[in-house]
Amino acid sequence: MTRSIPGSTSGSTPASTPISPPGFTPGSTDRVALLRRLVVANVIVFALILSLQPYVERFWELRVANDWGSDWKWLQDGLERLAAGLPLTRPEMVAGPWSQFPPPNHAPTYDWSLHPPYSATAYAPFMLAPAEFRNVTWAVAMIAVLVAAVWLAWPRRLWWGTGLLLLTGLFWLPDLGGAWPGIVDQIHYANPNALVILGLVLVWLGRKRDSVAIMAAGLVLAALKIAPAATLGAWLLVAREGAWATRRAILAAAVVLGVMSIPILFLDPGAVSDMIRSQLNLEPWTGRSNLAPLVRLAPLIGEQSATLLSYGIAAALMLVVLSWRLDGPGGFLIAVTAPLLATPQLWAHWFLLPAIAFFATAQEWRLVRAIDRWLEGSAEPAQRPGPRVDGQARAPASTAGPGALAASDSARDPA
Repeated sequence: MTRSIPGSTSGSTPASTPISPPGFTPGSTDRVALLRRLVVANVIVFALILSLQPYVERFWELRVANDWGSDWKWLQDGLERLAAGLPLTRPEMVAGPWSQFPPPNHAPTYDWSLHPPYSATAYAPFMLAPAEFRNVTWAVAMIAVLVAAVWLAWPRRLWWGTGLLLLTGLFWLPDLGGAWPGIVDQIHYANPNALVILGLVLVWLGRKRDSVAIMAAGLVLAALKIAPAATLGAWLLVAREGAWATRRAILAAAVVLGVMSIPILFLDPGAVSDMIRSQLNLEPWTGRSNLAPLVRLAPLIGEQSATLLSYGIAAALMLVVLSWRLDGPGGFLIAVTAPLLATPQLWAHWFLLPAIAFFATAQEWRLVRAIDRWLEGSAEPAQRPGPRVDGQARAPASTAGPGALAASDSARDPA
């Protein structure tokens, strides 16, 4: 076989044309890659179906339960008290120790407790639903909010099969193939935790887009449980890029929460102080479903030591975020997780917060991107451009840093 030299007109093979190996047919590599993706996609879909089976069985068992959306009762109590001209928080909770599950039966009291006053303004519209349908209406709304949070958090810069695999892990890993109470209880009882989950997703998306409105909306929703908004606000404060937007978002959220508090404080001027005192008087539930470290460690090292250790670790984690200015996905995940260590009553559905936070940031982590390329069968990193920031296109997924903003990621916040 002869080759032509550059610029020559003789010979049968131009210099710019590669010599194909024997048996090669154009497009065969693409067909092999497509077949590989098809097989991998089918395996992932099958795994997702298997992971959903125990949930289907569990919800089928719960179809006749009469307590769907029962977490609404805690909220309705406070709204009814305000309507009757009574304080939002019961006086006995302010006066001394109390429990949400008092002995001897340890049944839930369904009394308004531990919620900030401004949250009553957010929940009030549900009182417009007919009384007999409020629980169900609330449950449907919280399911819709949870679905919206997952949809918004979907890692769109990854192959869709990788997103499904991450979702499968969310269903399967926590209970190793069983129906994880975190998901079952959230859907069954309809805790307002779903709104907090949507809030943290909005904070992340708003930070990536430098959107003051989106970040502020996320902080307002996260503030329904107070602590997540506080740690997410601290994470926003350490932003290296677009700091003006994060500070404006925090200010806007504070103004909105203040406005939401006005009608409640007009009806109950002592609502804030009553909330603080009642939280200090709370006797945490010591049953197995309370996963709070300060409760679980108390029998081993004493109640006071367990409390100091739990709050100390949470504070240390946030100190790391602040001192190292971890403004990427690592700092975000820490900010979402830290409140779980500081709460006296930690239910399984609280763990949905870091789970969804990881899901939302998945495309920023190097290991996940490497798995994504392997699953998709790509030899080279896919060049999927990220969203635009400050009028300039963000670096592709293969070259951008692991954090929320390519320019703000550093070795201190590795992903």
